[in-house]
Amino acid sequence: MKTQEELLTTQVIEFLNKNALYALLRNFEGLPEKNLSKDIDIIIDRRDFKKIKKSIIELFLSFDYKIVTYYKSERMYTFILSDKEFSFLQFDFFFNTSLHGIIFLKSKDVLEKRLFNGKVFHVSKEFEFLDKYLYLKAVNQSYPSKYSDTLHSVLKNPKVLDETIQSVVGLKNFHELDNLSSQELRYKFVIKNLRSNFISIVRNLFFEFSNIFRSQGISMSFTGPDGVGKTTVIDKLIERVSGNHAEVKLFHHRPTVIGNIGAVAKNIGVTESINDNYTDPHRGKKNNLFSSFLRLSYYSFDYIIGYWLRIKRTLYRRGFIIFDRYYSDIIADSRRSSIYINSKILYAWGKLFIPKIDYNFLVTAGSDIILSRKQELDKKGIEDINEKLHFLAQHKGYYLIKNEGTADEALQKILMVVVENQHRKNLKRAC
Repeated sequence: MKTQEELLTTQVIEFLNKNALYALLRNFEGLPEKNLSKDIDIIIDRRDFKKIKKSIIELFLSFDYKIVTYYKSERMYTFILSDKEFSFLQFDFFFNTSLHGIIFLKSKDVLEKRLFNGKVFHVSKEFEFLDKYLYLKAVNQSYPSKYSDTLHSVLKNPKVLDETIQSVVGLKNFHELDNLSSQELRYKFVIKNLRSNFISIVRNLFFEFSNIFRSQGISMSFTGPDGVGKTTVIDKLIERVSGNHAEVKLFHHRPTVIGNIGAVAKNIGVTESINDNYTDPHRGKKNNLFSSFLRLSYYSFDYIIGYWLRIKRTLYRRGFIIFDRYYSDIIADSRRSSIYINSKILYAWGKLFIPKIDYNFLVTAGSDIILSRKQELDKKGIEDINEKLHFLAQHKGYYLIKNEGTADEALQKILMVVVENQHRKNLKRAC
């Protein structure tokens, strides 16, 4: 009996066979029944895709898949889907092989030489090779060893490869292409594109600009008392999402563009020593209001600058950002940061100045359960943190997660929140 994933993939391929000029770019062996990579790369004419996009989305929905990521650029559209078991499946619809709007291979050239194996249309080996090779060479990266079979296959028939290079690149043969530097290759195609693909360059500039202000990736944070099980849940989450996101980055508390305030104070001679007993998260002395605001301002600067220098760039590339503690930890457990300010004031400050995270997960459990796992806090300390977590949970973007069972059960609750919210947002954008 076919799985839900196999049924959906089969339906998508059969629909494309009847309604579009397309070709699978790679990993097409076994399709449509078997998809070992969980990632289907399709090259298609832009106009064809626009005609069928609504029908493709309806197919996804008919199999009860949720759209976790919806990304569009001049080069491609991406759908990352999740089923009820939070198993991910990705469809990439490419219109060309390009870099920042500079086209290397047009879909028209690739599709003219497509092949049919009886079940799916796919690109020829020469175009399968050039699609990956030209892009990687343009960004000064080596052709990966995992695609060595493709390289060996095209080099067995160099005449066909050289003819393809002559027609789409304008060079005599592969040897001449291989000897170009990355800079020379980019320059050659810039000149070529300025003559024939100027509209594509303008379109890319539009997408590049608009995507700066629209988060393409997903960001989330985890806050809770020590011993509540955040680390185990985060590890399982990273394992689950790594296969379908270009980057997965984990940060601890802050982006850390600037150092710990105590270490900085010591380096500039403000203080002679610091308490570096990191096994005690609440080792700092109680500060007065002035010192607390000084610390708050210092760390806020790190959140703001760090977001634009380290976080936004990853989100722009459709990455996955995870914070093991974020600004919400300063609100819930201000003693850890030696910031002694009312939680309501801290929340208002964060809303005004701290860059927004998509999903702030507040991981909690009963004090007795936490103490049985880890005894770094006393019962009153845990209850104080839990009280502030419940205060935060009343606000938009904060989600209270009880972790009193297994880490897998907590992860299911987290994924349900993310998938449902992402689907609602992406469906509105896509339709």
